[in-house]
Amino acid sequence: MKNIASVTCDSLTVHCRAVRAATIVLVLIAASLAGCTSVTNRTGTGEDVHALRGERQKGIVADFDARRDDAQYQAAVGRLRCGDVDDARIVLETILARRADYLPARLLLAELLLESNQPALALEHTRFVIERAPDVATARHIEGLVLEAMGRSDEALASFQQATDLEPKNEIYRLSFQTSADQIARSHAPVAVPSPANVEATLAAATAALQRNAPEESIQLLSAALEVTPSDARLWRALGVSHYRRGAYGEAQVVLAKAVSLDATDPLSYFLLGATLRQLGRTSESERHLTAAAEIDPRYATWR
Repeated sequence: MKNIASVTCDSLTVHCRAVRAATIVLVLIAASLAGCTSVTNRTGTGEDVHALRGERQKGIVADFDARRDDAQYQAAVGRLRCGDVDDARIVLETILARRADYLPARLLLAELLLESNQPALALEHTRFVIERAPDVATARHIEGLVLEAMGRSDEALASFQQATDLEPKNEIYRLSFQTSADQIARSHAPVAVPSPANVEATLAAATAALQRNAPEESIQLLSAALEVTPSDARLWRALGVSHYRRGAYGEAQVVLAKAVSLDATDPLSYFLLGATLRQLGRTSESERHLTAAAEIDPRYATWR
């Protein structure tokens, strides 16, 4: 005969088992009400938890990368405003090496390449953007500027037309389209060669040649006029612009320095010389001449 202690222990064991069974039933009912089909599904496997953590980590990293790219892009814009073209380009290329589809950086780089007289490479970057975002008016406008610099006037006009169609109220796009159309119309008109002694006519003809993307023709006209009137600063300034347009920055710098020496009151000559020195990487000299231009005419301070 079992003693009281043994009976009590057996009773407690039975009771605990009953409580545990009831608890399991309640858990299963709660899981069913919550839409779970099993206890395993409710708690999830180790692999499920690991996958969830992995996805969450990827989201955090992607958000960090996006914020870093945005910050670096703004830094590049800031460096451009300070005249640090080379540094800005390095930052933009760094962004694109890490994230090729960062389109704002690619467009800005295209503009820098165009300014550095590298239109073919600028066109590659612009077309990359257009292939992925064909309805971005800015890309179409930059494409037009690049094609115009390459002498492909008809294609440039089409790009300006597309930019205008996308943003009809944008005055810059409309002006680019109209200017391009006018240049094409003038290019088909007969060109009269002015007398080298006629400075005003020579300047007008040289300007028309540049508008047709014919800097060599402009240089020829201006050089002939300078043999007759070598002390006219306007002729030297226009000659400097012509050399700049064909990418001969060293020659442009020499010619524009001559223009400044002949007329130290002309802010445009200082400004053009500053821009040319910037292309040559002579930043401190560039800033000095750009500052001089702004001191003569404050409007040039906003164009730096």
